[in-house]
Amino acid sequence: MKDVDVGPYRGLEPDGDWPFFDSDCSISEDERAQIWPLSEAGSCAFWEAHVSAEPLERHPMLLPANHWLAPTIEGPNWLTQNRETPIRPDSSKVGAFLSNGFRTSQSERVYFVLMREHIYSAPMDLFVRYWPDFLLLGDENAFLYCPDSKVFARFGPNGQLSLGHVE
Repeated sequence: MKDVDVGPYRGLEPDGDWPFFDSDCSISEDERAQIWPLSEAGSCAFWEAHVSAEPLERHPMLLPANHWLAPTIEGPNWLTQNRETPIRPDSSKVGAFLSNGFRTSQSERVYFVLMREHIYSAPMDLFVRYWPDFLLLGDENAFLYCPDSKVFARFGPNGQLSLGHVE
């Protein structure tokens, strides 16, 4: 995979990025400012550089079976955990699994990838605190990825959570 300038970013919008503005989300304005959605062009450039250059492979569910997005470590069921710990997701088994699995600085930016045209960047610690809100944007094999460490976590639609490393 090659390095790419993933800009430009766009601002968060109350309609399209609604989970971060919802009254049920306790995210502060300062924390919200740390969530950077990539523009469509930036998302496409990131996807092409890090995920797939094939035009028809625009969603994680469309990637071939031999793609690098093949996790090796199973984690806790995020759906069950979200129901059990709705107040403090960062203290859940999911938060611990992500923090321990990524082994990166908590301030390092990671990328929540929904599909080729829809990617968000946020500091790791912020994602760990608000992972349920990110998943409201889409949970059909969305994945969290850290390009520097090449670690990823995949979120399946039935609560599957798994971790892997790009070789």
